Amino acid sequence: MYRQCTLHFLHICYHHGMDRAILHLNFVNLAVGLERLRDSSLAERPLIIAPTTDRALVHAASREAEGDGVRRGMPLAAARRRCPRAVVRPPRPERYKRFMARCTGPALAFSPLVEPGRGMGHLYLDLSGSRRLLGPAPAMARRLQQELHRATGLSPAWGLATSRMVARVAGRLARPDGGCVVAPGTEQEFLAPLPLALLPGLQGHDLARLGELNIRTVAQARRLSLQELAVVCGQRARQVQRLLHAIDPRPVRPLSTPPGPEPLFIHRFSPDTNQEDVVLAALHDLVLQVGRRLRRQGRGCRRLAVHLEYSDGLEVVRQAAARDVAADNHALHGLAVTALYRCWRRRVRLRRLALSCSGLRTLVRQLSLFEDIERKNVKSMQISMALDAIYQRFGAAMP
Repeated sequence: MYRQCTLHFLHICYHHGMDRAILHLNFVNLAVGLERLRDSSLAERPLIIAPTTDRALVHAASREAEGDGVRRGMPLAAARRRCPRAVVRPPRPERYKRFMARCTGPALAFSPLVEPGRGMGHLYLDLSGSRRLLGPAPAMARRLQQELHRATGLSPAWGLATSRMVARVAGRLARPDGGCVVAPGTEQEFLAPLPLALLPGLQGHDLARLGELNIRTVAQARRLSLQELAVVCGQRARQVQRLLHAIDPRPVRPLSTPPGPEPLFIHRFSPDTNQEDVVLAALHDLVLQVGRRLRRQGRGCRRLAVHLEYSDGLEVVRQAAARDVAADNHALHGLAVTALYRCWRRRVRLRRLALSCSGLRTLVRQLSLFEDIERKNVKSMQISMALDAIYQRFGAAMP
């Protein structure tokens, strides 16, 4: 029944020529907000969210702490020196996930198309087909904001536009708990005077290089040709050019739609690091775990993705594709290293590394795995399976 409603909703939106109405919700500084809900004595005090480990980095900071110079990604020791009166609380990611799960119920009352954003505290809704029943999209956005505040105690900022990207930028301008509407047809005019740093999709090194050229606003960057953008952004030049011109056709996917391959195995660095030998060792361990899982299931993969989370919260995902089904450690490791260096382009330390597989294929027979592997990889597969047998016998003491 839910799927039928969703398909009918999509038919209304995209077969009647109406402008899309995409709503972006952002619970600004969610970690700080939840700590203050839990302990009202923290309401006016400087608050820092950071692990208690050695060399910990700041996960989030309240406006009071930011006023003393505390910034996300800063070493906790430095943050304490700048704001000695701050209270420090540890990150609670499971609590954040539970909170966002509570928000989907009220959101689904306004649209079947509700999708969590990549960062914690973000939701997208497509309100296009809801307007017939529930009225103008801005009014729906305000009502949903009020309902979420009643249900959770926190009020999100929201942005409303014809695309996900523009709605997100509008929401950034409405922080901490306001709203911003970008009328259809005014998207490029809206973006033109804004700093490039507000545009999602531009990375830190992109902004630095553009800044060296004295290009700091969207309007200034639009004057660059695709070839000139390629000098700064490389292969991402065409994507960046689309963003600069407010072109973002990505749909909002319903919660029942699989969002894509999820990380199979995750490694969290403690402390955060950018030491290559440490990162490669963690990657190697994840490859072994993924390989064991695939071979145990009698499957291989065509694509392997590396998910990186930097200390400043930026997440980057890149993948590498195999010519044939990969299931042995040697082939998987080659894909993983290729994907790693495609997304590891910054000097900022890493907080998390994860691997995910896609393009999964069932190998022909569990007892004859080699039929799906090129002859030159047979020996590598034999070695991998021998290691699996040793691991099964001796456990985590073996690689």
